[in-house]
Amino acid sequence: MVEGVWFNMSNLSVLRVKSVQETLNLLAETDVTSKLLSGGVSITLQIRNGNLTCDRLIDISGVEELKSIQPVQINGKTFYQIGAGLSLSHVAKNSELKSKFPGLVSVIKTSSDPARLNAFTLGGLLTVKRNTGNLFPALAVLEAVIQVQNTDGEKLIPIMEWLTQVKKESSGLITAILLPDQSQTGWLVKEVKRRQMPGELIAGVVLCSVKDQNDVQSDLRLASVVDQFGVQRWTAIEEKINQAVAANDSFHSIMNDFDVQLQLRWGDGLDAQYRRQVLTALITRGLQEMIGSGEE
Repeated sequence: MVEGVWFNMSNLSVLRVKSVQETLNLLAETDVTSKLLSGGVSITLQIRNGNLTCDRLIDISGVEELKSIQPVQINGKTFYQIGAGLSLSHVAKNSELKSKFPGLVSVIKTSSDPARLNAFTLGGLLTVKRNTGNLFPALAVLEAVIQVQNTDGEKLIPIMEWLTQVKKESSGLITAILLPDQSQTGWLVKEVKRRQMPGELIAGVVLCSVKDQNDVQSDLRLASVVDQFGVQRWTAIEEKINQAVAANDSFHSIMNDFDVQLQLRWGDGLDAQYRRQVLTALITRGLQEMIGSGEE
C-alpha cells in the first residue's frame, strides 16, 4: 500500500529509494525504462487499464527530501518550497501555508474527496499534468515555479511553461513547487460542475489580487480551467483589467473583446459556445464581486 492505494505489482520490479540522488541515478540508466511511484493513483489506473509501459517502478514515497515545507532564498527572492512528495492533504493541513496562502489551501481542500487528497501528491499530479479541481489555476495565479532535478543539475520552470510543454512526462524528478512570498489579500473561486459527476468541473476560475492601504484592488491575476481546453493564465486580460481599475473605468468592453477572442481560439461548435459562455460568465461575476459592477 502506498499513500492509501492498493494494487497488484507482482509482474513489475519495484525499487524503493531513500534519496533524490539515488532516484536520479536510476532514472539516468538507459538500458531499462522506469516510472516513478509515490501516491500511486496514476500508476494504479495504468495497471488496471493494462497500459503501463515500463520495466520497473521507482518508489519515491520514502524520500524525506521531498516532504518538507520551508522558506528558501533563490536569486535574492523568498519562496515557499513545498516538497513534491507531499500529499494534498498534508499541504492543506500545514499551518504556515494556511497563514501565507489561505486561498490555495481552500482550493486544495475542495479539489477532490478525502481519499484522493490523501493519495494525490503534488509531484505526481504535475508529472502527468493531471489537474484536480482548481489546483492548477490556483498555482498559476500564484506564479508557482516547478523545481526539477536531473543528472545535469536543477531547473526552475514556471508552471504555465511546464503545463504547455509538449511531452506529457518530462525527464528528471520534480522535487518541489516554489511559491513566491507575496500578500494576496483578495481571492475568489468560481466554478461550474458536471451535474452527473459533481466532482468534475466543466469550468473553473481563480482570481487573486492585492489591496493597497486605501483598500483599492491591484495586481489582479486570473487563471481558468475548462474541461476541453485545459488550464490558461489570462495575462492579456489581466493587464487590461488592472488598467481599467487604476483609471476607475468599466471592464464591460474588455469582457466583450475577451468573448470574441475565445470564439476565434476555440471555434464556434456547440460545445465550444457553451464553454465560452460559461467561462465568460464566471469571470464577469468574479470581477463584479472582487472589484465592482463593471457596468458602463
